[in-house]
Amino acid sequence: MKIRHFIRITAFCVAAVCMITFMTSFFKVNNARDVMGMYSFYKEPENSIDVALIGPSQIYTGFYSPLAYRDYGFTSYALSTAGMPASLYIPAIKEMERLQKPKLYVFEVWGFFEESVNKGFCEGSVRKFVDNMAESQNKQDTIEQIVPGDKQITFKYPILKYHSMWTKLPSCIGILNSKIKISKRGYSLTKNFSTTTRNATKDSKSEIDDLIFDDTAMGYLKQVLDYCKDNNMDQVLFVRSPDLCKKEDKKSFESAQKLIESYGYTFLNMNNHKEEMGLKDFRDYYNYDHVNAYGFPKTTKYLSNYIVSNYDVKSEHTEQVKKEWDECAKYTDKVIDYCTKMIELKNTRECYFPDDFSTVPQAPAKKGGRS
Repeated sequence: MKIRHFIRITAFCVAAVCMITFMTSFFKVNNARDVMGMYSFYKEPENSIDVALIGPSQIYTGFYSPLAYRDYGFTSYALSTAGMPASLYIPAIKEMERLQKPKLYVFEVWGFFEESVNKGFCEGSVRKFVDNMAESQNKQDTIEQIVPGDKQITFKYPILKYHSMWTKLPSCIGILNSKIKISKRGYSLTKNFSTTTRNATKDSKSEIDDLIFDDTAMGYLKQVLDYCKDNNMDQVLFVRSPDLCKKEDKKSFESAQKLIESYGYTFLNMNNHKEEMGLKDFRDYYNYDHVNAYGFPKTTKYLSNYIVSNYDVKSEHTEQVKKEWDECAKYTDKVIDYCTKMIELKNTRECYFPDDFSTVPQAPAKKGGRS
């Protein structure tokens, strides 16, 4: 009887742990696109990524990895979440290194601006990355090093934060459905990518009013630079994605560039190359800070060409990895066609699931014309 009783208790405990684990994953939906972008990262085959891109949303809205692969031949992944502050850049490097061995790291400088604006711990932005990290020592270290002590418990046990998400079951079910589809395929067709199908206007606003490398931003920049140099990361590129922002402290940008170059790295301010990219004001952006479906092919191609022209990034991959990326590349035109058509139809949508790009709508027939 004692053995049978022990077995029952053990079975109950195992079932309870499994249920809590599932419920934590099911309800942990703080931002759908970031949940899926991070989830898809862990589905990538180990040591299959040539270029790692790290930073906030300017990365995953302005760089489409399958397009870069199709036209320039290297694999890449944006380990990126909305509003990602620079304090998460080193944890992101460590997370990338746990599973991948990229030959080049690209850091978006907007993360340093995020630190300047927040002036301290920004729970919402940090959660979008940390809550979606796989369980590891790196995740625990990140929580202990970045999250204030009184908030660490809900980061370590997310169910305490997200238990009320049962009120948003449709969203939770939709994300679970997308996870199942990606798991069945084994990888994401679109990688970590998001866009919004609209044009910016003069009434659009910037997420950050003043772009400045203040003491806070420069402090985090130096931390990242020191880490890269201490870990013998030879191929590192800092970029600023193109935007419509007018307020910029040129002296602080020059100071940041000098600091980056003093470590032997490069700072590419893509705002200085808009004409080369063919970017047009408003038409190619969905707000002041992000390019739209007209813009992202231009920024992707420009940055990809810059990368292959200045860095050794291509690696030999297995036939299976090549097959997967070839499938992603085939999907590229459908993604671009869908998004541009939606803009033409003035149908504003946020697109981040592969299914979002599955049907290209037809433009309505003009009056008096043939359909």
